[in-house]
Amino acid sequence: MINRLFFILLIMGFSPLLMAETSAISWSDLDAGQQQLLKPFSDQWNGLPVQRQQRILKGVERWKTLSKQERKQFKKRFKRWKQLPPERQKKVRKLFKRYLAMNPQNRARIRNKYQSFRQLPAAKRQQLRQRWNNLPPPIKRRIIENRHR
Repeated sequence: MINRLFFILLIMGFSPLLMAETSAISWSDLDAGQQQLLKPFSDQWNGLPVQRQQRILKGVERWKTLSKQERKQFKKRFKRWKQLPPERQKKVRKLFKRYLAMNPQNRARIRNKYQSFRQLPAAKRQQLRQRWNNLPPPIKRRIIENRHR
């Protein structure tokens, strides 16, 4: 009996937290700062799925912590992203999902190699890109397959 009562009280105590996780957030419940940043979503906000609202709000909170320089860099990258053709965006999303599905060691290895590449002089990076682009597709596939083993 006491266990059941404790369980019921526990559920009742946490139910607002559970509901907050799964219930939609009305546009009118957002503070003025959030509404300002989310203005492009104002017409559709109340119809967005809860998970999407939460992801967007998480992004807003992250945005608030960025410095002016970081915000400038983000805007530049976002503009570049928007200029990509839809098929390229789709390919990038697919690659990113593959990256997220990797184990932490492989993700760390990729991040480290990317950082090493970024530290190379621009001319060397361009030379490596050119060499890669000149390889025939079967060779590229074989290289990629061998790296994932």
